[in-house]
Amino acid sequence: AIGKGRSDFCPCVSPGSVECVKRHVNDKRIQLQFDLGPAFWRWKFDEMGEDVSKLWNLEEQKMFESLVEMNPISQGKSFLKPALEILPCHRKEFIVSYYFNVYVPRRISMKNRSGCKIIDTDDDEAG
Repeated sequence: AIGKGRSDFCPCVSPGSVECVKRHVNDKRIQLQFDLGPAFWRWKFDEMGEDVSKLWNLEEQKMFESLVEMNPISQGKSFLKPALEILPCHRKEFIVSYYFNVYVPRRISMKNRSGCKIIDTDDDEAG
């Protein structure tokens, strides 16, 4: 239910693992889809989150990650122009969407699991 937070009980084999989190996120996504009905697609929830990565193959994802690391925002560089050149099959909107819906959350997730207390989402060079 909305506003009640999560229960402390998790039936997963490894609570808190990557698989556990993915399962619970997917469960909530399906519930949201059911709750919102056609508005889920009208409001473009289907174009948000990790599902955006399904539009990219593994090679493209790795190329993009390297591009972002080679062009850190903190140094005034931009990955967008090189990404458009190296990934011509993806339009600007899809590249930006991938960055915010897949790349940044994956980095945050990785840093959370590594025990980082302070996470700078603009720190692109610290993989």
